[in-house]
Amino acid sequence: MRAYLGVVLAVWACVGGAQRSSDPNDIPSNMNRPIMDSSKLPDIPLGNPESMKTDTLAEPLDEEDFNYELPMSDAIASHSAFDPIFMAGLFEGDIQLASESDLASILLGGPRQRSGIADQHKRWPNARIPYVISNSFDKLGRATIATAIKNFQQLTCIRFVARTSETDYVHFIKGDGCSSSVGRVGGGQAISIGMGCGYVGIVMHEIMHAVGFWHEHSRPDRDKHISIKWANIKPNMEYNFHAYTWEKVKSFGISYDVGSIMHYGYTAFSKDGNNTIEPRRNQKGVEMGQREDLSNSDKKKINAMYCKGTPVGVSTSPSKFCDDTNGYCDEWALLGECKKNPVFMEVSCCLSCRKAKQNDVLGCRDQEKYCSLWSKKGECTSNSNYMALKCKKSCGLCPKSRRNLPPSELIPFVSTLT
Repeated sequence: MRAYLGVVLAVWACVGGAQRSSDPNDIPSNMNRPIMDSSKLPDIPLGNPESMKTDTLAEPLDEEDFNYELPMSDAIASHSAFDPIFMAGLFEGDIQLASESDLASILLGGPRQRSGIADQHKRWPNARIPYVISNSFDKLGRATIATAIKNFQQLTCIRFVARTSETDYVHFIKGDGCSSSVGRVGGGQAISIGMGCGYVGIVMHEIMHAVGFWHEHSRPDRDKHISIKWANIKPNMEYNFHAYTWEKVKSFGISYDVGSIMHYGYTAFSKDGNNTIEPRRNQKGVEMGQREDLSNSDKKKINAMYCKGTPVGVSTSPSKFCDDTNGYCDEWALLGECKKNPVFMEVSCCLSCRKAKQNDVLGCRDQEKYCSLWSKKGECTSNSNYMALKCKKSCGLCPKSRRNLPPSELIPFVSTLT
């Protein structure tokens, strides 16, 4: 099998495996690339981590996990020689491939899916990703994963749901290094968050793979935006830098993004610490190799793949777990800001807006059992702010009456939200 692949690889290298793109603006970019070793395929681990078979599951993420306050220094310098995504030693560092035939197809088959998967069957139905989580994560590990998930749910239309009986799902596991398959591959598939991978940005990078995205540097138009320093790459690691054609690529019409969370850093697979990738032009405020957050183009590509037309940063439905991040959320929701300023309020005052929506559906009601008694004692006047929030019915502050409250009893909505 390996000998046969070697012959095919030699032929493919001679004719130029990265064929002419159908994109008229693409630049043929394989002329100066080293020819791959034709004697063998890379010897890399394949399939899910073995530890996944015997892993003990924990309860799904809960409100405590989503509300846990993470350390402030949760980021990796983009110029750092250390990038956790390479620790697993898989294809391109962190991509789990199911079999040797998948690896051969990628390296020998010429064009393949890049940036975003084109195959609809490999996307998650209705943008919902069922998940389970290993019992091996401590409180900080669970909170890190929860924060990464919350970012996706606040900024894109992707939704994570605790698995019940779904056949296809992701399994957050503490494996060897950081890794994930690309897209929905069928059955349980690991998202490994091992030792050294406990950063929100790293978890988001791996989730992005599972959602259906490859590394940005492998797009066929990359050579217009970056320069690969082949002489600085570790021997036999050059295959991690090959780009392919547009035939199966889904870029969704979104430009190449050096600042994508899916882009390699400057010294990826460097043999001596020198740069292996350099941007062709400096872009102010853009960091190549950042592992902090989804870039604007990352968010656009996700929504283009799963919910075309949905603006980024807007949740199309409330997440299962949400909370308020501002002490005035109750008041703002009471003043109708959930409808007036939906983008800000969905992110900052999710819980209060959900309660306000329930009040609209169920009718105005008291939230404390002693509201009627407090009202009779004059608390609606002497303790007006609290009573307006908790005892609207007893104080006569249901929607029609609420409009007649004097301005002195309303906490003004901050100007930054308008």
